[in-house]
Amino acid sequence: MIRLEFKNFKKFEEQLLHLKKNFPSELEQFLLDVSKSLNRAVLKRTPKLTGELKEGWKISGIERDGDKMYITVYNDATTEYEGREVPLAPFVEFGHKVVNKQGEVVGKADGFFMLTTSIKTVNRQIPRRLRKVFDELVSKL
Repeated sequence: MIRLEFKNFKKFEEQLLHLKKNFPSELEQFLLDVSKSLNRAVLKRTPKLTGELKEGWKISGIERDGDKMYITVYNDATTEYEGREVPLAPFVEFGHKVVNKQGEVVGKADGFFMLTTSIKTVNRQIPRRLRKVFDELVSKL
């Protein structure tokens, strides 16, 4: 017969409750920090002709859907295309065809991939940064 003896179980339970209570707010702050890092990275990669595209980057507030949290990084700059206002960022992000005044395609403008590249860079940093946040929270126990 094997007998297990647990000591300090009450203290362990209190520590787990402390983590459960404080981790959501820490995670919220972490999400805000990551979105700010992404915003800084994308600003560095955004070309500046008129400044409209660079000034268009925004970060939404935290949105919740059940136990999930979201923050949206978006660009609200627009341009006129075929007589209507359309978002400017996708044209610069992925490239576009160049059309003359007669409507003929005369070339292609390459994309800058400012958001795509920035997302990849920040995503690589997330595990290390999240581990640091978790370690700091656990060290406070």
